[in-house]
Amino acid sequence: MITKKYLIIVIVLSIFVITDKVKAATHPNLLFSSNDIPTLQQKINDGVGDDDRAWEELIEHANTIIGYEQAMLVMGSSFGMNNIPVLAIAHQLSDSSNPNKEIYATKCQEALVYLANTYTTTKADDPHNDSHRLYTLSLGFDMCFANASNEDRQKIIDELEHYMTIATDPWNYNWQLKKYEPYGNNGGVMAGSSLGLASIVLRGESSNIELLDNSLKLSEEILELNLRTLFDEEGAYTEGVLYASWAMRFFAPYIEARVRYDGYDYGALPQVSNIVNWLAYNLRPRGTDINNLNDALYSTMPLNLHNTVIDWAQTKYNSSIAEWLYKKAVQITNWTRQDMMATVLWNKNLTAVDPGTILPNSKLFPHRGLYYYRTGWRNAEETTTNDSVFSFYSGKFWSGHAQEDQGQFTLFSKGESFIIDAGYSNTAKQSEGHNLVFIDNKGQHNAGASIGTDGDITHYLFNGFADYIRSDNSAAYTTYSEYNNNDWPLKGADWSWGHNGANPVEKADRYALSVKKSEVGEYFIIFDDIQKNSASHKYDWTIHTYPKNTIATSDKITITGNSKGNTLEMYFVNPDISKLNFTESEYETLNSDGNTKRLLSTINAINPEFFVLMFPKASGETDFNLSTLNVNNGLGAKLAWNNNYTDYILYNKTNNIT
Repeated sequence: MITKKYLIIVIVLSIFVITDKVKAATHPNLLFSSNDIPTLQQKINDGVGDDDRAWEELIEHANTIIGYEQAMLVMGSSFGMNNIPVLAIAHQLSDSSNPNKEIYATKCQEALVYLANTYTTTKADDPHNDSHRLYTLSLGFDMCFANASNEDRQKIIDELEHYMTIATDPWNYNWQLKKYEPYGNNGGVMAGSSLGLASIVLRGESSNIELLDNSLKLSEEILELNLRTLFDEEGAYTEGVLYASWAMRFFAPYIEARVRYDGYDYGALPQVSNIVNWLAYNLRPRGTDINNLNDALYSTMPLNLHNTVIDWAQTKYNSSIAEWLYKKAVQITNWTRQDMMATVLWNKNLTAVDPGTILPNSKLFPHRGLYYYRTGWRNAEETTTNDSVFSFYSGKFWSGHAQEDQGQFTLFSKGESFIIDAGYSNTAKQSEGHNLVFIDNKGQHNAGASIGTDGDITHYLFNGFADYIRSDNSAAYTTYSEYNNNDWPLKGADWSWGHNGANPVEKADRYALSVKKSEVGEYFIIFDDIQKNSASHKYDWTIHTYPKNTIATSDKITITGNSKGNTLEMYFVNPDISKLNFTESEYETLNSDGNTKRLLSTINAINPEFFVLMFPKASGETDFNLSTLNVNNGLGAKLAWNNNYTDYILYNKTNNIT
């Protein structure tokens, strides 16, 4: 006979069991719901598109890693973010004919419980690591724990709440500082996105609503800073392509989860929706790798490595440019993508289009201070081209990673890497790794590790014949960013360790012209109005080129490319080339891009007024005769092309380049 007391206990236990089942049934809810699964299954099994191939790769990987020990699944700096989503998606989208369907979920559960039991965080912990764990725990809990034991479910809930409590502690400066410049960086996007994912995935699971709401609020504050500082409304990302693609690996899933949660769509903001357009400008002419500005090494092929954004944008925006990027950066190179989940969920069988049919050949990203001119793009299947890509950078330091590179330019043309950036390392980020002017063997002010310098594109004018850019880089030589003042952003902040390295100048204006391809070939002009003071100093006009290229100096500088044997001819309108000394050396980058070849063009002067014309040439292209012009209060050149066209380039010290 069951007494009344025991009857009540049985009823209460039953209610708890039912409640847990109801909670579990609300998952998945971050990236898709149970109702979406049939459509997704049809999408990845329709026999067309890269998503089908990615699904096969994902299942192959899932079948391999179910044999791993739990530690192997979540070890390393990524804390399982390359494995847990694979198991989760394999479990959710496999049909009942897959004998491993439930094994995927069980393995995912075991790995996350191991993660929760093994790794802990403290107030001193790095939000970078915490973000990985929040991302992994949130996605895994959402997709793998419906049939887990109550004990295991509670273990993950407790772990997520623990991280959220640490993050929202107002005295935890490691998290709280991510709301202020200059602490915005890809780590901030990671932190804001992963914290938001955790807040959403525990809705209906946690009774601590105040903690969930505080976490969502902190997520919004961190992301607001990063969207205001790191992202240009035209789509550029200030830390470069590598960190743009890495940040979007966290941000894109959170965008989708947030839309599903309350309808707010970060993806509708122009600085997010335009990012794939900016990425297209950054691809080198052959299309398989990127221009390595800021911290993006072209050798890492970051769009292939962190493919999330170019998969997600296909579904989010129906972007044919994203499809073009995918085919150029991933499909042709056939590298193994890190985010298989993104390709399975979001890659679509779109028609890739030449971006030149949509995007202008000239583009200034004003917030970033970055300019690109391209003579064109090519279809996704093409890897050889004579097109030119010219970049010029001079912009304000907002937050995050920085280099000593205000006024930097690059040029890829005729299938050759003529003028390149040295990429990123603790060595290469310094001025010596960039195409700048040095004064008395010194470059710009110390930068990097959240110490920044400022440049400014003060004037620009684009038309059908040429693009004109004027930049002021004097602050970059003279001082550090306002965001590195002591007591910023909070009283007691001490940035003095980054205040060394100044090279004060009176002015450091750099002008750039892209004379566009029309009846004659495209060419480019750099003019430097740079002066340290009224005394004579040693000035080095510096460029880097691909190490296997050859350099010859006579009446001009000729760089002959290693790839096709095409050339870049560089003429000094001023100073007269006979007054320059040339020094060629190997520059050790200490990164995977490899060393560069560095050329110094040196003169002792008060203001050298370097005026350089650069002509990329392939065999058989239009030639010209160059002569200098006498210009009152200025400098000038005349180009008489052999097809009867004549160009005049004048620099007037009052009206600038005309």
